[in-house]
Amino acid sequence: MFETVIVTPPVATGISNLQFDPDLHQPYFDEWSLGYRRQFPGQIALDTGVIVKVNHDQYAQVDINGFYPDAPFRPFGGFGRVDPNQGLLYRLTNNTWSTTRYKALQATLTKNMTHNFQMLFTAQRQWQHLEGTWNPSDPAKFIQPDAFPNDKNIWRTDGVQDQNSLATGNSLVNNPMWNPYSVRMAGTWHAPFDVVASGSYTIVAGNWTGPVIDQLPSTSALLAPFGPSTVVSSTGVRQSNPLATRIRFFYPTRGKGQPRAADVHIVGVKLGKRVNMGGGRNVEISAEVFNLLNGGRYTEFSRQGANRIYNPQTFGTFTNPQTPRAMTLQTVVHF
Repeated sequence: MFETVIVTPPVATGISNLQFDPDLHQPYFDEWSLGYRRQFPGQIALDTGVIVKVNHDQYAQVDINGFYPDAPFRPFGGFGRVDPNQGLLYRLTNNTWSTTRYKALQATLTKNMTHNFQMLFTAQRQWQHLEGTWNPSDPAKFIQPDAFPNDKNIWRTDGVQDQNSLATGNSLVNNPMWNPYSVRMAGTWHAPFDVVASGSYTIVAGNWTGPVIDQLPSTSALLAPFGPSTVVSSTGVRQSNPLATRIRFFYPTRGKGQPRAADVHIVGVKLGKRVNMGGGRNVEISAEVFNLLNGGRYTEFSRQGANRIYNPQTFGTFTNPQTPRAMTLQTVVHF
């Protein structure tokens, strides 16, 4: 086995000052919401809402040292725009090239305690997508320019992650927050003989893997247009060519073909009875079971490689252990 070691000198203080945009500012959201609420006979109430959010100027990193081509499928020009002794030099700035867009429908139906029965039902459906174009120094911009659309597992809104969309680390899959829908319901019945029965049922849609990526053979002709795997600067310093990566999106766009984990179904039930002891005293005995169906086993994709179709050992694998079925017995004395 042969290993290539590239030694890079420390970054000069003057260069470090260029790595922070003087106009850097906090991201902001545009948000619109529209709601409708109505109460019906029988202590029943309906609450519905539509939400639209757009995330602007998210924090981002852009390479300021590379000579990138002026069009896709052309060779990388090497490093040295600000320092020929360095490779990638990222500048922390604001994302002005794309926005994160989120839309959701939400509904809540409630029934207050009447006729010894109360109920709660909620449902939520969401859609999200990226709008705009690639990070100016993202290798994907030059390698697969038409693959930008993504409406499944997209970037988080709390980090700097779009500088290399073809990365093979965990940046593409560490977002188990874009679940497309959820449904929750619960009810309580005060039955005869001081018996109380209640139950809950929750459905949470599984998350996506993130854009599915593949790896070209090292001899693939598709690598040739982007130049050699190693570039040499004017001072003789060797650096890896960021456009010479063998990683490619497997589908025409990032949103296409993303596997989604199975929905998680969680059922809870509780049964209790209050026994009058006289003298203003009573005992409440109850049994409660959480996760009756024993659901939730391996329903969240692994953070390491679940989107790598070229690696059968990691593609589509899960990471979370099973949520255990549990039962609680409780006795409460009131006096």
